[in-house]
Amino acid sequence: FGGKAQNTFALGYGALTLGFDFYRDDVTTTRSGVGAAFNGTFGETLSNVGAYAQYRLALAEPFRISAGVRVDRNELEAKDGQTFENTGVSPNISAELDLTRWLTAKASYGYSFGGIPTYEAILFRVANPVYSPALDPQYGQTYKLGMQARLGGLLAEASYFNTRLIDPVCANCTVPTLVGNLDDVETKGVDISIKYAWRNAQLAANFTHTESSFGSGPLTTTSYYYGTPFGDILKLSGHYEFEGTGVSVGFLSQIAFEYDELATVPFPQGGFYGKLDAYDVHNIYAQWVPNFAPNVTLRVDALNLFDAYYFDRATAVGGTLVPLASQGRTVLLSGKVEF
Repeated sequence: FGGKAQNTFALGYGALTLGFDFYRDDVTTTRSGVGAAFNGTFGETLSNVGAYAQYRLALAEPFRISAGVRVDRNELEAKDGQTFENTGVSPNISAELDLTRWLTAKASYGYSFGGIPTYEAILFRVANPVYSPALDPQYGQTYKLGMQARLGGLLAEASYFNTRLIDPVCANCTVPTLVGNLDDVETKGVDISIKYAWRNAQLAANFTHTESSFGSGPLTTTSYYYGTPFGDILKLSGHYEFEGTGVSVGFLSQIAFEYDELATVPFPQGGFYGKLDAYDVHNIYAQWVPNFAPNVTLRVDALNLFDAYYFDRATAVGGTLVPLASQGRTVLLSGKVEF
């Protein structure tokens, strides 16, 4: 359970947001029959209290800046009887500068305190975790640089991003391996998007190139506590609204290109992770918002229209592991009433 209180104050050159939040997570497990050393009821408790401030400032027309900071107090009462108390500071800053009427430069940076999470709950059935006394809280660091062009109905944006998970806490280490800090996880790449909109239609394309690493090697598909490799993905989308009817149609296509960074990386239980196959999935939809009932939406979706057999890029694959294929062609009928 948790809670949050926040207020935004309008100031002369911008707005200041102040807030406070908290949460408490309890994990409780009762097990028997696994072994005398494991029987009983036990668990972990994670508590966090935080306060934050964010100031959005516009000093001059072409320049906008937002800066903030939050402070967190994090406490984990671990399964092995140890208590870990940590306090962390998370600053952030972002800025936009209009170079011309149609071209804007953007930059952002953030450093975030992640604390120490609870152990993976389901593993309490088979594991008796022991924490390293020298365990440190995990942190995250991210920055992004980009340009945005807006000309009439055309919007184009290109950016470079870099995100690093620092000292991630092992969420599934077991004895004799103590729960401790692992190598950093880094994800970096470029994101390019273009969108053109006119009165009742829109077309868009987005391409993302992502490189992921875990310590000195690549991030694998079974490192799902910390991330997943994606490689190159292209998304195409569009919609058209028939004027005056409330009827609109659209599509979304995702094309994942072959990923071979794991082709020769050994799988822990034998073999190699291998290549991640390319695939393309196409979805279409139609929806109707009646003119006489604008709070009602009726919609039909055809997902995976061509019934492609594929493994989503976020699926664990490789070696002796049998991957789970994604859903085949699916037709959904839905209705929504807003009031």
